[in-house]
Amino acid sequence: MAAFLLREDPDIAVLQEVGARQLLALRALLPNRYPHNHACLAPGCAAAIFAKHPWAAAGQDYSTRDVPETVWVQFDDPDIGRVRV
Repeated sequence: MAAFLLREDPDIAVLQEVGARQLLALRALLPNRYPHNHACLAPGCAAAIFAKHPWAAAGQDYSTRDVPETVWVQFDDPDIGRVRV
């Protein structure tokens, strides 16, 4: 996954099914390219976001019977305004 992200070079990468070991490995391999990351590793929540630029806010919504878990970050960009991923 780290090689793919480095090769494709997205500004933001949203990952699903990321375990604690994978998250630690990605954080160790990607700190220069993706210094900003947020993850939800609570039971039933295994998602992460890696970004090149800092965000204004970050959070997660845990899964329910009807809705899967989500992680999100919010960017406040002076040119395009507030964007939530």
